[in-house]
Amino acid sequence: MEILTRACSVEESSAQIEYMRSNFDNQDEPKLGIFWYDPVADELFGVHTEFADDREYNSSGQKTCRTLHRKIWQKEKNRAVAKGIKSKYTGDYTLIPRGRVWQQESDSAFYVTVGTWINEYPQVKQLVIVEFELPNDTEFRYDYHWDIGQGWSD
Repeated sequence: MEILTRACSVEESSAQIEYMRSNFDNQDEPKLGIFWYDPVADELFGVHTEFADDREYNSSGQKTCRTLHRKIWQKEKNRAVAKGIKSKYTGDYTLIPRGRVWQQESDSAFYVTVGTWINEYPQVKQLVIVEFELPNDTEFRYDYHWDIGQGWSD
């Protein structure tokens, strides 16, 4: 079975390499996005990020990624079912600790919205700061939407 259809031209290959090289300097840029926290493994999962500079502020002066928790959860759940594999993406996505990273236009500060679950797992703050390349003084804000069991679940 033929997998490759054609080889990249020298120009295409050079352009791709140059593009990748230009991204070396951007790897430490702060990111916006979403995540879940697995308390048993003590790790983030389902992380979706976008570079903050790639997003525009909304009319409220905030920006974050477009991705919704429920969409990622359903996609991963469907993928696991189709493959017949065990997955973290079972049940209700709102029953797992989760949060979202934002940036505020007024002061360019980053903040993370989470539920009260963060009080049980304060170590998550450092995991999020590292994963999203955020400043160490990033503020974690409470919002009931991210409390366990809250959200737009069906």
